[in-house]
This record gives sequence, C-alpha cells and structure tokens, in this order.
Amino acid sequence: MRLSALQKFILKQCFITGGRVGRAPFNYYFEKRKLKHPQKVLTKSFESLIDRGLLRGFGKRTPRKWFIESVSLTPQGKKEAWKVLEEQQMKLIK
Repeated sequence: MRLSALQKFILKQCFITGGRVGRAPFNYYFEKRKLKHPQKVLTKSFESLIDRGLLRGFGKRTPRKWFIESVSLTPQGKKEAWKVLEEQQMKLIK
C-alpha cells in the first residue's frame, strides 16, 4: 500500500504511543515545513487513512465535515505501521 511521508509518520506515532492520540503530537511534522494550512493537510491525511481502514477517528461529524479530535489504529493499521517501522529499520542497517 502506498503511503505518503505524513501518513507513515501518523501510523508510526500512533503505534509508538498506543491507544488514542490527539492532534498535538502530529504538529511536530509541520514545524520545519512551511505550509499555509497544516491542520487542513493533517485532516485530509486522517480522512484518507480512515477511509482505507487503518485508523479510527474520534470527534464530531457533521453532514459536510469531520472534526477529528483524536485517532487510534485499527488491527490492520497496526500491521501496516509495523511494516513501516521494519522498512525504516532496514534502511538504517544498510
């Protein structure tokens, strides 16, 4: 499954932290990147991972928009996060 760098970061953070994770730990990803709307990009990544079945979103949903306050991994998401971590370790070994 193809994942963006942000989506890989989200999966790794959720796997390392465990349980529900709020939005605050993901802001670290945007500290060095100059984006106009980092929260909008983060929300789109959350929605994409939720649609793929890798994350569960917690928050409020209106008919038009999600207000995601926290996320957690699904069992399939844990497997994918483990693959991402293994891939990262293999790159460090080489």
